[in-house]
Amino acid sequence: MTPHHLHATAALESLRLARHHLAALARDEAARNVWAEQLPAAPISSPAYGTRHAIGGHADPVSGRLAVEEPPVRAVTWATRWEIADSRLNGIARMFGIAQTHTLARIRHAIPAMLPATAAVLARHLVDEDALVRGWLDLPAYREPLPSAACPHCGERQLVVQTAGPVEAWTVVCATGRLCTGAGCPCEMEGAVEGVPHIWPRAVVLGAVAGAAPASPNN
Repeated sequence: MTPHHLHATAALESLRLARHHLAALARDEAARNVWAEQLPAAPISSPAYGTRHAIGGHADPVSGRLAVEEPPVRAVTWATRWEIADSRLNGIARMFGIAQTHTLARIRHAIPAMLPATAAVLARHLVDEDALVRGWLDLPAYREPLPSAACPHCGERQLVVQTAGPVEAWTVVCATGRLCTGAGCPCEMEGAVEGVPHIWPRAVVLGAVAGAAPASPNN
């Protein structure tokens, strides 16, 4: 796959893991709400008239306030955030002509067959969605340093493994942020594209460390 395809796949796997955490929070929240709805209404204390329930007498100032006060503004819940994230993901799928059932899996299946330019656009959308969901959850990027290997492009030992998803889908990027120069770039990536951040399949980098040819994941 080209760098565009690898970036799209890495962003999708990170988004998948972030959505898993978001879904768990939404389920826990729903379970707590069901439990809370089964509790009796809490009594309201009035300094002048003692304890009253939600419906008091005509002289009870508590019941009067209950009738005239504005309802509180609805707080944003994990469930509403899940709905927002799902709607946005389905919108992306529609843009690329992908069915909106099991959307993430369908997008993942479609990536390898995409043209590089299409994969590049998809990657940008998925990166935005991943950043949105991880921002809600305050989750860091799923990355681990790889000090044992030198960057195939610059030779510095600042490689980072992107660890979201199954191991075979892990990719490696260089923390220096240097961009590919296209054909003839020392990165030797298949389908190298000028101006695109370097990215390699993890197996390619580890193969180079072990003495295998670092050029192509097809080797």
